[in-house]
Amino acid sequence: MFSSVFKTICTLICSLHFLLSPYAHAEDHANCNLSSWLKPGLLNSTRIELKFGSYGVQILAQDQVSGIRLSSLYSEHGTEKIARTIAFTQYEANLDDRLKMAHQKILEGGSIGSTLKKYGFDIKKDILFKGLVEGIPDQLQCLMHTQKHTFATVIYNLSAKEGNNDYPYCTIAEIYSPEFLTLVEVDQIYPESLPENDFDAIDIINHIKHVKPNTNHQSLLFEKLCKSSYPITWMINSVAF
Repeated sequence: MFSSVFKTICTLICSLHFLLSPYAHAEDHANCNLSSWLKPGLLNSTRIELKFGSYGVQILAQDQVSGIRLSSLYSEHGTEKIARTIAFTQYEANLDDRLKMAHQKILEGGSIGSTLKKYGFDIKKDILFKGLVEGIPDQLQCLMHTQKHTFATVIYNLSAKEGNNDYPYCTIAEIYSPEFLTLVEVDQIYPESLPENDFDAIDIINHIKHVKPNTNHQSLLFEKLCKSSYPITWMINSVAF
């Protein structure tokens, strides 16, 4: 009798394994898709699209005189645009002439990495900082639709590479939504160890806190995106929304 019961149990287990195997394969496939957006070397725009299914960029503030730009890299969910990365960019003061056409498109609202690639350049990143930051303005935090207060952040120098030539283009601070990238995942994407330096990410955050539109119309538009009581001093002379 024990032998008969044992055979019955074995048969049930084998049947259950057969029935569940498609789901197991589906789960493996899902895990494969999940990890694809963490591969090193991808553009951040590609990473967002792979994980959330869509990608767009919105220029929150830009000043061509000082060469800075604050932008939201978002994914769309119904009628909502949820920021997945807040990017603060400082352009090089003296750009190589080869970059001028691509740079103009970027100033008009183009995504930096994909625009440079469209003009035939590869992207080179030299990481200056990776870690957690706190204290970003409430407005930007609200654009991410998150109540969390610590954010994985990477700061790097970006160069446009053409053959054996590197053309310095900008320095970018990317502040990631916790729903997009954690610090553990950032280390997967950028596994390299950093050289010792006295670089302080707080300086970047302080710059971001001092960026705001300088007209009533633009201020109202920013408040409409997300109301906040956060006090921000405004420094930028001209801003494009």
